[in-house]
Amino acid sequence: MKEVDFSNLIFVDGGGFLIRSDSSINGFGDLAGKSVAVTAGTTTEKRLNDMLRIRLVNAKVVTVKDGVEGVAMLESGAVAAFASDKIRLIGLAGASEESQHISRCSPRTCPSSPRVHGAAQRFRRSASRSTRR
Repeated sequence: MKEVDFSNLIFVDGGGFLIRSDSSINGFGDLAGKSVAVTAGTTTEKRLNDMLRIRLVNAKVVTVKDGVEGVAMLESGAVAAFASDKIRLIGLAGASEESQHISRCSPRTCPSSPRVHGAAQRFRRSASRSTRR
């Protein structure tokens, strides 16, 4: 009999942004002159800074301690976007008190997406049901 081994689960995710649904941001270049929050010390922070530099986009990067703080800054209007891993963004948007005003986008496709907004709403409803049990 041969011996086998299994690796840990490997999960690949990409980065994206949360923006307000009334935002004028339609692409990465639209971040110019705006503030973008990102969690300090993450690979997203490094990648965001790299992409802003490479694409010559002059945006202010504001580091925050976590996603909750980033979303709070977005909701208050202190920043125009919050950058993180897409799976994290869906959870944060779904848990937000202002979820109807927040949309998720990637660096390539930033317009507000009803499909993504719907996914966030479904996530929020399912999370709400699971906490009632």
